[in-house]
Amino acid sequence: MHYSLIPRKAVIATGKFYSIHDDTLYIFKTRKDEYLDLQSFPESYSLFETESSWRLSPWIAITNNVSPENLKKTETLLELELHIRVFMDKELLESYFLDGDESEIIPELTKLKEPEKTIIRIRLDAS
Repeated sequence: MHYSLIPRKAVIATGKFYSIHDDTLYIFKTRKDEYLDLQSFPESYSLFETESSWRLSPWIAITNNVSPENLKKTETLLELELHIRVFMDKELLESYFLDGDESEIIPELTKLKEPEKTIIRIRLDAS
């Protein structure tokens, strides 16, 4: 048996993402990824409840005035749901909310790199 470790960097451009600016949380998707499901967040997080300050479009959900404790819990839940945290300009995200135009979002995402991953390739010899 022979194996080798191959480091690889992946470019991200499609999928589910989130970004945090102060106490504002942006949860968004690109390239027709699955629907944003606000029901997946517990009521106790106070993100999308009647008394909360939030906005929703088909491609991005924005919630304001999120407590640090609830931001941390939400971040954990988003990562479990395979959202990737990105550090993106707030004005760009606000523009994306209004028009859903991915022509500015996608180029920014392709500049971002996921942490380096290691792929293990195993080859079984016939002996």
